Amino acid sequence: MIKIIYQAMKLKQLIYILIALVLFVIILLTIDILTGFWYWNRYNLIFDSYEFNNLVTPSLTIIATIIYAYALFLSLKQNKIVLSQNIKPHYERETENLINDARNIKIENKTIHSDQDINVTNYIQFINESILNLAKNKEFLEDYQNYNKGEKITSEYIMNRDYICDLMFLSGFTMLNKVSFFYDKLKGFIEEINHSKLISEDKELIKKRLTGSLLSDYISFIEFEDNYGNIIPPVPLLFADLNKSEVKFEHISKTDFRKHYEYFKKEFNKP
Repeated sequence: MIKIIYQAMKLKQLIYILIALVLFVIILLTIDILTGFWYWNRYNLIFDSYEFNNLVTPSLTIIATIIYAYALFLSLKQNKIVLSQNIKPHYERETENLINDARNIKIENKTIHSDQDINVTNYIQFINESILNLAKNKEFLEDYQNYNKGEKITSEYIMNRDYICDLMFLSGFTMLNKVSFFYDKLKGFIEEINHSKLISEDKELIKKRLTGSLLSDYISFIEFEDNYGNIIPPVPLLFADLNKSEVKFEHISKTDFRKHYEYFKKEFNKP
């Protein structure tokens, strides 16, 4: 069906071009005839059709070349559109497969959110909940205040605090994990799209689908911490350095969690 439409469009364009060319020739012939009458009515002037043809023929050749080049350009453009439409379903299927894979990658935590279905498509929601829990926890606020005063906080000490469950959940995102590995796979798929024969409009539509389902929350979370880090509490990094018992407080967006942010942000902000 697409090929039939394409052939019809191509034929229609060629007809328009031929009509334009015929009209142009008619105009030139009319000018030729009128010029002949003009010179014929003046006894002291002689009309030389040979010289006129020498002037008109190169002009017609140039115009015909331009028209042919334009027709060729339209034909190549239509070929790209047809090819893009033929391969687009493959990338759409792969996109939906990736989204389904993300839903099936479970992020389990037996201490909190144990009754929730946490996966790569919604995990940011639960990160926000745990950060909010820390921000309201008296022991956490006390420890953070002491840390800012220069007091050393150790991982052994934190393990006995009543906010440890939320912290353990958050700590899973401060290092490489299932989400990070999935984002590696997603990045590879985006690169495949970028180097495909899809036209730019189809590429943007597919990547827009990926962003809305898999990346918008991730990008927004990091941007929010970057812009409003002063009102969001950093978390103790339990596993930043296993050789040291002393912990450092840091925002999640400054850890390995940020690994893919710059690429995705740049990729989906392309004009």
